[in-house]
Amino acid sequence: MDHRLRKGLSYCRIDGHVIFLDILSDRYFRLSDSMEAIFMSFAYDGRNTEAELAVLAENNILTTEPQAEGNDAGLSIVLPTRSVFEQPGPSHSLSLPVLLEVAALVLATRRTLKTHRLARVLESLVCYRRKHAGNPPPQTTTLAPKIIGNAAESFRCARLYLPVTMSCLLDSLALTKFLSRRQIAANIVFGVTRDPFAAHCWVQIGDMVLNDTVGNAVAHTPIRIV
Repeated sequence: MDHRLRKGLSYCRIDGHVIFLDILSDRYFRLSDSMEAIFMSFAYDGRNTEAELAVLAENNILTTEPQAEGNDAGLSIVLPTRSVFEQPGPSHSLSLPVLLEVAALVLATRRTLKTHRLARVLESLVCYRRKHAGNPPPQTTTLAPKIIGNAAESFRCARLYLPVTMSCLLDSLALTKFLSRRQIAANIVFGVTRDPFAAHCWVQIGDMVLNDTVGNAVAHTPIRIV
């Protein structure tokens, strides 16, 4: 029987341990040592017995259901080497239309995060991005870095004026939609650290981070790419 990671689940390996992100239940988690050993065998050498695979399935880690179309848990992205934040350039002036647009996006995104599971939020975002900007390239983009950087800086400049507490998830979702409206398709990268545990996300196109520094991004191991 063909087993695979079940829908909504993604993972990464850090220092010999596996951390999972479950977007269906909005949580990160780890397995017990014995279960982790079984999963590591499944993920990296495929030498499990049927009984071991059944244990992982019983614990809702694996499934035999067909893989859902558009599953993004296994995508990879290049290591970021540059950031819009850290590139020299002229300061951006704030325009009222952009301020109002960013305010509307941030407030709508905050409301959605309070009322919907992460899986539904991300699914909606992917559909919106595909409709307005197409699918983002995980490796390279044909768009000029200046065009991408100017759009990201316009969002950041307006965001600073909003009396809404900044958070990586809220702002990454809003920025991705803001970029999509300008036909710029960007990835959201979810990453974690293990000791101590911390979760983070940022927006990235190719090797360019759009709303974080390179150092902070590379300090986290990617666990899911949207």
